[in-house]
Amino acid sequence: MNLTALRAFVAVAETGSLTRAAGRLDLAQPSLSVALRRLEDQLGQKLLERRARRTDLTPFGHSFLPRARRMLAEFDEARAEARAVARGPRRLRLGLLPTLPNRPLGRLLADFAMAGTGIALELAEAPAEGLLARLQRGRLDAALTLLPAEPLPGRALFGEPYLLAMPARHRLASRPRIAIAELAGEPFVIRPDCEVLARAERAFAAGGLKPFVAARTAQEERLLDHVAAGLGLAFVPESIGRRPGIALAAIAELPLRRRIGIAWRAGAAELSEPLLAFARSHDWLDAARLPDQRLAH
Repeated sequence: MNLTALRAFVAVAETGSLTRAAGRLDLAQPSLSVALRRLEDQLGQKLLERRARRTDLTPFGHSFLPRARRMLAEFDEARAEARAVARGPRRLRLGLLPTLPNRPLGRLLADFAMAGTGIALELAEAPAEGLLARLQRGRLDAALTLLPAEPLPGRALFGEPYLLAMPARHRLASRPRIAIAELAGEPFVIRPDCEVLARAERAFAAGGLKPFVAARTAQEERLLDHVAAGLGLAFVPESIGRRPGIALAAIAELPLRRRIGIAWRAGAAELSEPLLAFARSHDWLDAARLPDQRLAH
C-alpha cells in the first residue's frame, strides 16, 4: 500500500476535491488520480464517488478514512523516531551549583542517565551568578541553582536553612540557637562565593562585631574540614553541614534560607522538562519541599 496514495485519499476526503487535494500535496492531478485508482484496486472497494463539482466518499471510504489517518500517523511517528536515532541523543547542558547536596545529586544524575530519556547531560559547575550569566548567554540550557534566577523561568525543588557550623566539641555545640553577641572573638572560615556572606557580614556589623577570618577556601568540603579541625566557624547549607564532627546552630538575629530549583534559558523549556520531572520527585532532604509555583518574574 503506497503512502502517496494514502495521503492522496485523506487529502481528497478533507478537501472534497481532486484539484484542491493535488494542490495541497503538490502533485499533478493525473498522478493523484492514478494513485487513488491503484489504492482502490488494492482494497477491492471504491473509496470515492466522483461527481461533476465534488468528490464524495463512499460508505467504505468513510469507514476506511480513520484507518488511513492512523497508518499515516504511525509512519510519521516511526520516521521521527528513526531521525532521532540517526541524530543521536539530545544534549542538555546543565549547570550545577557547587553547594548542592552531593549524595542526592549523584542519585538524581544516575537515575536520569538510566531512564532512557534520549537526553545526554553535559555538566558544568559554577556559582549562582556564573550559572545565570551562562544561561542568559545561551552557554547552558538549564541549571540546578538558587531561585529566583531572574529574569529566567524556574521551578522550585526544595528549601533549606543556612546554619552556623562549628566543631562538635565547641563550647556552643549543644545549643540549637545562638545570639550574634555570643560569637565575639570567634574566628571564621569563609567561602568567598557563599550566597549569604554579605548578609551575615551586615548582621555582625550591626551587632558591633567584625569576626577574624582564619581561612578562605572555594571548596565546601575543605571548609568543613577546617571547621571540624577547629580553625573557625562557618555558614553552610544544612544539607551540606550534616556530617560527623560538625554541630549546627541557627543564629537568632539572622534567619537565613535558600531556595534551590531548576532555571532554564529561553527556548529550553521542552528540553528541560524530563529532568525537571525527575528532580521534583527526587528525595533531596528531609526539609519540606516548596509549593509547585512558577518563580519567573
